[in-house]
This record gives sequence, C-alpha cells and structure tokens, in this order.
Amino acid sequence: MPLAVGALVLGGCGQTEPTIPDQPPPSATVTPTDLAPATPRPPGDGAAAATPGASPVTFGDLADRVDAAWADVRTYRAVFEAASPATPPLATPALSVDATRGATPIGGALGPLATPVIGSPFVAVREVILPDRQRQTLTGTASDDHEAIVVDGTLYLRGPLADELLPGTSDAVWLSIPLSELPAESAAGHLLVGLTVPPTSPMAGLREGLRPQELRTIGPVEIEGRSCIAYGGADTTAIGTRQDITVAVAADGLPCSIETHVGTDLVSRIVYTDFDLPLSIEPPAVATPVAGLLPAATPVARD
Repeated sequence: MPLAVGALVLGGCGQTEPTIPDQPPPSATVTPTDLAPATPRPPGDGAAAATPGASPVTFGDLADRVDAAWADVRTYRAVFEAASPATPPLATPALSVDATRGATPIGGALGPLATPVIGSPFVAVREVILPDRQRQTLTGTASDDHEAIVVDGTLYLRGPLADELLPGTSDAVWLSIPLSELPAESAAGHLLVGLTVPPTSPMAGLREGLRPQELRTIGPVEIEGRSCIAYGGADTTAIGTRQDITVAVAADGLPCSIETHVGTDLVSRIVYTDFDLPLSIEPPAVATPVAGLLPAATPVARD
C-alpha cells in the first residue's frame, strides 16, 4: 500500500503514524461552496479569467507562483485526507499522475467535511522544519498507522508500522534507523519515502503537459482562517479516469489546499497551515536502534 499521493494528479503525499501523536490532527473549516467540483473549461474560451479582460491563469502560472513563495518557507504543517491509502502519506503531491519522489503531500484532514471524502478516510499529518526535521503521523489504516520523526538523517518510528521493521515491537516503543538504511522496497520504506528528502513545493512536480491548461477561477474561499482564491483544473489518470483538481492559493502565493474529485466525490484533500510559525520537532529520549537487525525486506505488492 504505497503512501504517495502521486496517483492523485497533483502528485503525491500521504503516509504516517503509530501510537498517534499526543495532539489530535488539526481541523480546517471549509464551507460547502469551497468544495464545489472544479469544472475547467477548454483552453481559450475565456472562462479562466477572474474578471472580464483579465489574462487567464494557467496551471503553469499557478505553479510558478507557488514555487516562488515556497522558496522562503521555513516551517509548515500539512494535513492530508483520502478515501484509501492508495499512495504514500505525506509525500507532497506534485501535479502529475506519476508522483515526484519526496514531493510534499496534498490533501488534508478537515473537521466536519462539507463534502465527505468517499470511503473510510485515512489521515496523514506532516510537520516540517526545513531543511532536515520532519514529523509525520498516519491514522486510519490499522497496520500501517505510525508516528515518524526525522532529525539529522535519522528516522525514529513507532506504532503498528514499526512491527514491520522489527517484528514484535510494541506500538509504544520507538525504533531508530539511519534514513540511508531504510529498506526502500518494504512497506515501511514505501510509506516513509516522503521523509527521505526535504519537502518541495506541492506544485514543483507539475508535469509539462498540464502547464498550458487554463484554469477556472472559482473565487474567494477561507481555509483555516486564511483568505484564498480557488482555481479549478483537471487531469486524467493512467487508467483514463478524469480527476478535477481544485487548488486554493493565498495572496502571498503559498498554498491553502489542494483537492481532487472524481465526479461529485471528493477523493482527497490536503490543507496547508502554520507557515513559518514556531514548531518543535525533537527525537525521542529513548529509541531502539535497528540498523543491521532488519529482516529481509518484503517487496511491496505490484499490480
């Protein structure tokens, strides 16, 4: 069960925790109109313009704006929610069917959803202090739930997922392993891949074919107390399914949220908050080293 939100058009985020963090995941307040499915118009029809006569906004324009603002980010929190863990949690979604490795997640755990995510949602919360401190928690997947902390190239992991690295490990026990020794083809390696590299802008992996697409301006929305403008676009997955994408961006160019819909169903959502606010990410006081003790990796199932 890969936790990389790459299958979601905007590319990849999602995977997380063990005994769940001490604090519950933050929630976002979204109004029903914020969740209206994006219905992009064909390029050139003028629908993307926010006002009559204004230049249309393309995916490329939006990506460049977000990427530029992201360069100054030092800390942030992202909450990703999806119907099923079809991709690695907390990897950052990159606008493409094939997720960019280590891309920052898209999606978000929201309080009461105006439009519920279909199925039984899992929630991944990622906190980041650039360049080398991250904390990720994943809940709602049972055996893959976990809390993971990365500090100075070392991964600390606890929760059900830790049992895959060292069978018999209690959910409350922290394990430690150098990131360079994390078995890439194991379930843990696949779910934690987003923690192996510094997070990049959520739109850094936008594929070239999407850049010229003119977006529909949905209008102003408020997300977690931030005033944002939402834009709608669309893409097609590798199996031919159309996905509508809604990207909300604040006036400073930083992302507020990214959502994907299939038809009227909200499939995933990520909400970004706490940019450049104080965060504390420290390694646990006690952890069991597992370097050199790992069993042979069990390859992740492939279709």
